[in-house]
Amino acid sequence: MFDREFKNPNLPEYTVGEVADAVKNVVEDHFSYIRVRGEISGLKIHSSGHIYFNLKDEDAVINAVCFRNIASNLKVLPEEGLEIVTTGKSPPIKLVQIIKF
Repeated sequence: MFDREFKNPNLPEYTVGEVADAVKNVVEDHFSYIRVRGEISGLKIHSSGHIYFNLKDEDAVINAVCFRNIASNLKVLPEEGLEIVTTGKSPPIKLVQIIKF
């Protein structure tokens, strides 16, 4: 199709689920409970009370969510561009980006 031919018959083939599970296991084993510093972007406060946003720096972006039971007790309301340090648990990962070469 649009893939370049990759001629390595010894290269194992994985399903999408297998790759997502492998990434999830690595992240959970090494980063299950973490503190992250970043700038809030893409802020969305849902009618349910959950707060969805991205944490970004000059190198990367991480999707984040603050559930309503925590959001209702925040002392500072999140706003676009605010730099924060947040503590949280890494969620189950089911989205993996693969860069084709």
